[in-house]
Amino acid sequence: MREKLGLSQGQVADKLGVSQQAIQQVETGKAKKPKYLYEMATMLGVSYEWLVLGEENPKFAQNAARVSNNNVQESAPRQSADALIKIVELVPGGPNGYCKVTGSLADNLPRPRRLDGVDRAYGVYVYDNTMAPRYNTGDLVFVHPTMPYAEGDYVLAHIKGAPGEPIGIACLCFDEKDENTYVFKQLTPYKLVRLEANKVQAVHKIVASEQY
Repeated sequence: MREKLGLSQGQVADKLGVSQQAIQQVETGKAKKPKYLYEMATMLGVSYEWLVLGEENPKFAQNAARVSNNNVQESAPRQSADALIKIVELVPGGPNGYCKVTGSLADNLPRPRRLDGVDRAYGVYVYDNTMAPRYNTGDLVFVHPTMPYAEGDYVLAHIKGAPGEPIGIACLCFDEKDENTYVFKQLTPYKLVRLEANKVQAVHKIVASEQY
């Protein structure tokens, strides 16, 4: 695709703020899922799935890019709103020591195929290693907000803070729930996390991730 658009590895690297060697490693398969792969897909006018799997997301409209006077001049990818997914911004300082929701977006990225057509689906970046080795700092997880979850499923728990405080979000493994208590597992260090049911606003199942 890069060559079809008349772009050199160096031009792609410059636009992404990485080295030409990094682009070469992606194209040779040595770096399969670098953190800038979403940006690279957008720049080339293809879906993330096309870069990773060689299969196009039908909801992602390809966009032509051109080179003029040795400068890259790509037009904005023509994407429908449902071809993108919102990445919710989190920062430290939430309830129970977890991250809190700022109310802003960290990014808008190509939507994973299994979340096509799912209203209110979203993603977040993982900010610590408490769920390693399953998820590590910098990984991106995507959730289906209405899909049922069961014991052993990885989830994002929305935790209420004090009145006036923002909601916290914790990446955990669901264990069980009774009338009064949710029980989750944290992997590193391993421990059971017990939360009063009235402190849990929602639990959303993680259905896809990108790990780096």
